[in-house]
Amino acid sequence: MICTVSAAALLLTACGTGPEAGTSPAESAAAETASGGPGGTEPHGYVPGAEEAAEPQARLTAVGPGGEVTVTDPVSGTVTAVGTFPGTASAAGSDRFVFLGNPRQDAVVIVDSGGWTVPHGDHKHYYSAPPSVVGTITGENPGAVVTNGGSTAVFFGDGTVTAVDHADLAEGTIAPTSFKVGAHRGAAMPFEGSYLVSRAEPGAELASGVGLYGADGKELPLSGADCAELEGYAVTRTGVVFGCADGALLVTSDAGRITAAHLPYPTTGVPADAGRAHSFDARPGSTEVAAVAGTAGAWHLDTATGTWRLLATDEPLAAAAAAGDGARVLALANSGSMLSLLVAGGALEASTAPLTGPSADTSAPALEINPERAYVLNEAAAVLEIDYADGLRTARELDTDVSARLLVETGR
Repeated sequence: MICTVSAAALLLTACGTGPEAGTSPAESAAAETASGGPGGTEPHGYVPGAEEAAEPQARLTAVGPGGEVTVTDPVSGTVTAVGTFPGTASAAGSDRFVFLGNPRQDAVVIVDSGGWTVPHGDHKHYYSAPPSVVGTITGENPGAVVTNGGSTAVFFGDGTVTAVDHADLAEGTIAPTSFKVGAHRGAAMPFEGSYLVSRAEPGAELASGVGLYGADGKELPLSGADCAELEGYAVTRTGVVFGCADGALLVTSDAGRITAAHLPYPTTGVPADAGRAHSFDARPGSTEVAAVAGTAGAWHLDTATGTWRLLATDEPLAAAAAAGDGARVLALANSGSMLSLLVAGGALEASTAPLTGPSADTSAPALEINPERAYVLNEAAAVLEIDYADGLRTARELDTDVSARLLVETGR
């Protein structure tokens, strides 16, 4: 049974599958303390029915053209079908959960990928359980889905912001909080117990800045947060970065004090075809982000230093993502080739033969990066695992049992 919640109301009531609906092990009680669990013997993060492992339990969630959703375990190669959701147009992931945006159904389907990591002091615990569907939240034309910390926020087309807590999702329960701002093409994200939300002038399609809101929808003070023609955003270890017409806006927190700073594009040595960043991509947990720079190559932004770099390429790019190692940006060229660009100096470190082909169903090729590997959908819609530290060597080809057009990695 899928739990459906309307995002139109200002405050949404909780609903969950409940034991009578067949609660899976992945939907059971939240993490316990290091000594707490039945008999006091279970490790930190114990969940009844889950299995602890010695290494991260990465999962690859793929979506086919008809909305078929599968979850692949890259280690064992096991593929699990979790359902079919026609009209799925986007997929975003957190450490454990995948959020499938479905504008046709005015819904966001939440999938538990079945792999997750629990930090515990100077070490981590790794768990796995069968993948499952947690439930659904509904609202008009779901757009941006952003995870930060232990919660995720969805920005709906009518300006409704709906947030869900991952601790609730881990128990198989959806208990959303919602408030409404002006309708526009925007984004919202949890931040320091509040929410950063794009704001727009009445009737404008794009936002012109960012506001700070409490869970009750009341705006809180945040100065210097103007951002003309806001497009693109990313959560980094430094703070949250937003793309603006003339650079980026970086929002950070220091001892609970939230501030915004403008990071302008370089004014010298930039060719005319170096367009602004419209979206950012990066390895999760990094301080670096990357974006396509018009037809000139890729932008690299180090949010820790506020430094932009333009990495020029000989052909236009379809996607770019920062590896987060301080050394390289990975990119997919329009030809389908994969490129590794060195941040220092911008040289081409390595390239491949075409891996991907054009797709009418995907706005940008799927490119997922973790600290050791990158994953990309090839022309045959299989998943290629790329060792980007070894000259972009293809380490493996993984099956997803669907002709995937969307791909999300979770579990780390």
